[in-house]
Amino acid sequence: MKSLAKKQKSNLKYAIIGIAAVLILILVFGYFKITGSPTVEAFLNIYQGDVKIDHGQGWVGATDGMDLELKDKVRTEANSEAAIVLHESTIISMEAETEIFLKDLAKTHLKAEQPSGSTWNKFTGLAGVEGLSIETPTTVATVRGTDFGVEMNEILVGEGEVEVEYKGQKHTIPSGKKAVIKDGELVIEELTEEDWAKINGNRQNTVKTLKVLRIREVEKHPFLAKRLKKQYGVTDAEINEYLDRADRGEFDLDEVESMSPVKIESVKKIREFTEEIIKLNNLMK
Repeated sequence: MKSLAKKQKSNLKYAIIGIAAVLILILVFGYFKITGSPTVEAFLNIYQGDVKIDHGQGWVGATDGMDLELKDKVRTEANSEAAIVLHESTIISMEAETEIFLKDLAKTHLKAEQPSGSTWNKFTGLAGVEGLSIETPTTVATVRGTDFGVEMNEILVGEGEVEVEYKGQKHTIPSGKKAVIKDGELVIEELTEEDWAKINGNRQNTVKTLKVLRIREVEKHPFLAKRLKKQYGVTDAEINEYLDRADRGEFDLDEVESMSPVKIESVKKIREFTEEIIKLNNLMK
């Protein structure tokens, strides 16, 4: 039993990034210039299907992981799904036949226009981002910490509060409610079982993107990660197993982080992504 407990505790070192001891190599090799974690302003995560992008010169095929810029337009085709990730902290998940225009990428208040389709939006407040607004032809939904859905005639709030502006008037929509436009008026209603089923499906996509963010964080230090896996004999399969267990809340993340010999931005970020995954997994139970 003591041997098993000792082994489980050793596994904690890999629970957040699977290769936390990469910090040792940072000390040994002195790679101080690469211990930071530069944040990508915007990138595209394609779940499935055909996605198009317009940089201002017409629609062309998009690729998974590509960087996006201010004023870019992204469109999902039929049977396609994708996510726009802003400042590695805010996720705009796009359902099929949805278009998004990146209007403002300032951390003080991200703004996107949604002329068509349906999105599910996760605002984490990480990376110093202070707010997010999604504008449709009829409404503006603004948040500072929540997840919510935006359709052409509905705003669904899964968690937190959303401020919805309609015809010059602002309405606060709490968790478990939705704002519906009926006969030219905004009406607040309870979410239905069907709504919650849709929300949980969208949250699963959000979890997928958070896992992509976590992987991208590890890949910011490819040389060090490779050396560490070789040095400690850790396989990719073992890393994935530890991460899955961390996502299920099986580890004490405070203890995991405290075991890192050096505190760098990547460890902090990956812990935050993991905490968001655990939170969403709990909400979907």
